[in-house]
Amino acid sequence: YNPATITNRNAAADVFSARVGDEVYQNGTTTGATVTANRVRRTWFISKQNANAAPGFDMVLNYAPADLSSPMATPGLANSNGTNWYAPAGSTSTTTTSLTFTGYVGGLVPFSIQESAAILPVTLLNFTATKQSSSAQLDWSTANEANSSVFEIEHSVDGNNWYKIGSVAAAGNSNQVKQYRFVHNTPVGGLNYYRLLQRDLDRRYTYSKTVTVQFEANKRMISLFPNPVTGGTVNVVMRENKVVRIVNSLGIVMMQKRLNGGNNQVSVRALPKGMYVLIADDEHVAFIVQ
Repeated sequence: YNPATITNRNAAADVFSARVGDEVYQNGTTTGATVTANRVRRTWFISKQNANAAPGFDMVLNYAPADLSSPMATPGLANSNGTNWYAPAGSTSTTTTSLTFTGYVGGLVPFSIQESAAILPVTLLNFTATKQSSSAQLDWSTANEANSSVFEIEHSVDGNNWYKIGSVAAAGNSNQVKQYRFVHNTPVGGLNYYRLLQRDLDRRYTYSKTVTVQFEANKRMISLFPNPVTGGTVNVVMRENKVVRIVNSLGIVMMQKRLNGGNNQVSVRALPKGMYVLIADDEHVAFIVQ
């Protein structure tokens, strides 16, 4: 027996309904693989006649001690987007057999009670990368954020080695759709990989999916080897004399010098380990210092 008590905070009357399913499944339904977090082994499906809008509604979800998969240090409310379980923004209080959530204004989705540390803090709606002239424009939006701190943007040239290229402050707590944008001004010729690392205020983090954007590789004026650089020296072969710049993953110029046509040995011993881009005119060549 797992009753739900619902209090409508809106002035207009409404009709609510609720049903309870056994267990908590990763996809938010009543079948499939169960979540692995400590949890109440129940899922509440709550619906209402009208769309949910601020100030929303309060809910009290009740359970018996026998419904627990294992004891929870800090129970939290989670709602499902069909793939993962996320923490909605709002006020939570608990007893040993109930959870009270005040002011829920989100969508009418499945609800569960899980260990707070296992619940993702952000509902990411989309994440895209598009070519804008010589830059890569990254756009993403969230439907829900709870205690979110920052989005860190990571870039890779091979899909395996990742380096931070910037960050964008997150909303913190929100039940509204939030839009974000970051522009990467130094992508490389060929395929560029991007992903988001989302940190919350408790220093927990999750990764987004990986997105890619293709840039045409210019007719090669320069080549570089070895890559990755492991011995502190990189060979840069130039077709003609040119001034080159080496920038780090944040776009900061770390070195600038004139190289001659032919092979040039360039010391990178002073550079910290990480990903860099050698720039000559409009040609960009990425390399890694290990």
